[in-house]
Amino acid sequence: MAANCPLMAFLCLAGALLTAGAAVKYYPECPEGWTLFGTRCFKFFFSQSTWTESEKSCQSLGANLASIHSAEENAFVVELIRGADVEGVVNEFTWIGGQDAVKEKVWMWSDGSVWDYAIWGRGQPDNWRGKDHFTVIYSKEAVWRDYFESWTINYICAKDAAGNVDMCPEIFCPNVCPDICHSAPQ
Repeated sequence: MAANCPLMAFLCLAGALLTAGAAVKYYPECPEGWTLFGTRCFKFFFSQSTWTESEKSCQSLGANLASIHSAEENAFVVELIRGADVEGVVNEFTWIGGQDAVKEKVWMWSDGSVWDYAIWGRGQPDNWRGKDHFTVIYSKEAVWRDYFESWTINYICAKDAAGNVDMCPEIFCPNVCPDICHSAPQ
């Protein structure tokens, strides 16, 4: 039976994908200390760093400075920042991954994802003195501002969640190859 596992796995997956109503389920997981939102993991760092230092720190963890793609995600990130207040110290400004350093007014995310959402504060981005090219969240108002790279503030990283995919409903793989077809955690 074990010799047929690759064939059975193929039939299992093909059957699951081609059958009407067959669901593919994803169970995302984050490393300890990270917080899940959607299919990504976020972590706030209470560490005074420049934008570049912050991005490098995130990259060393397999992440980037956080990109934000919806109002819901922005609200989540703001609450994560607010929840990280230590001994009454309010984290008003926190680096996220937006920047227009390559070309003025062309905003990009450091993780390479599409710039499809923004919530700038009043009068922002203003590129003050031609030096503001990097994005911060101003958590008191839950909006973004542009700032100069060398400012040292806290930051928030994001990365894709790891997880399990359940593509083999029991009707397609009745315990044929349990190491290939797995079910959702209980």
